[in-house]
Amino acid sequence: MTDHVPIMVIAVLAAVTVMLLAADPLSRFIQANPTLVMLALGFLLMIGMTLIADGFGVPAPKGYIYAAMALSAPVEALNMLSRRAQKKRQSELTERACCNVCLSLEERPWFKKKTAPQIRSRPRQSLP
Repeated sequence: MTDHVPIMVIAVLAAVTVMLLAADPLSRFIQANPTLVMLALGFLLMIGMTLIADGFGVPAPKGYIYAAMALSAPVEALNMLSRRAQKKRQSELTERACCNVCLSLEERPWFKKKTAPQIRSRPRQSLP
């Protein structure tokens, strides 16, 4: 391929280093966004079908493929933002509901907070 073997070795070592450093953050990101896996598989399927069609001599315009990818990436980004906002809204509603329950309990006559002076200690019983 090339007469400069040291450059190839440095390039391979740099690529392996970047992959090792990026593996954990990418894994966490994909775990948090499983729809990206389906999107990536769709891209791979689309590219694979295009390569098979090219292998059989059927010309496939690359512009359509690139346009589909360019359109689906922002749509997925908007979906991710929407899901994040929905989770945030849901957690705020849950927190507000818990606070309302606590406040309504404090208004009940049978619910009294036990403070330090109200708690009575039992005398220790001596062992025989």
